[in-house]
Amino acid sequence: MVLLTSIFLTSVFSLSSITPVSAQSRAIKVSSENCTDGRLSEDKVIKILKGETKGDIKKAEEKVINTTLKKLNLEEWLKTPPLEHKIIFGDIYPNQGEELIVAISMGKDNGILAVFSKQDDKLYQITETLDDLVPITSLSLINLPNSKYQSLVIEEYLDERMGGFFEIKITSIYNFHKKKFNKVWERKNYLKEAKPCKGKDIKWLIHLEKVDISLISQGKIEVSGINKYWKSNNLDSTAKEEQLIKSNPVKETYIWDESTSKFKEIS
Repeated sequence: MVLLTSIFLTSVFSLSSITPVSAQSRAIKVSSENCTDGRLSEDKVIKILKGETKGDIKKAEEKVINTTLKKLNLEEWLKTPPLEHKIIFGDIYPNQGEELIVAISMGKDNGILAVFSKQDDKLYQITETLDDLVPITSLSLINLPNSKYQSLVIEEYLDERMGGFFEIKITSIYNFHKKKFNKVWERKNYLKEAKPCKGKDIKWLIHLEKVDISLISQGKIEVSGINKYWKSNNLDSTAKEEQLIKSNPVKETYIWDESTSKFKEIS
């Protein structure tokens, strides 16, 4: 039992191996030099997306996507449709008014995020990016204690098959603090991994962790779910087909820590 459990624990991919840049809270500051090709017009794009003026929303979204990818030297993504995108507005950055936040995902493995901030000339310019993310399935905003700005909640999803297979969903929270865009919390909310068994009797060793993440207040997060290991001949096995090895409930509480400007686990 101990040996089998240790095999699982050492085989589960760490977040840093799946998303090597985002897991290290990498935020890239985009140079203000030669940024004319990375700007959006407030009147022709931003106000249309906000619904403040009439216009073609689809064309405005296409302008955002094209501008972002060209500025970040990812024009090849435009040749590999379909691209998934999400666009929201929020006051997450020390600049004039709300920022435009765009997430673009390409295929099963790639995602990027860019933040456009308003400049004095009514143009929006990329001021922050997060790259080397995996596909982004959700963008939302929360308020943290004693923060002037909103924080960004990103959910990523990766589905890979490498000998066995694994699926993972990750929820991360970023905020702007001390002139940097920082990751203040991260947690897997879903992980399923299967590894082929060496023996002939059972085909798969399977690990599943599935939790619900509740942002229940400005400074508190609760996590609850299950973490279990089993053997099976079928990746989509029913309970009757499983040979359960270990099953534990998951229950965690995180609170905002002013001293570190991050969430910390208290239980």
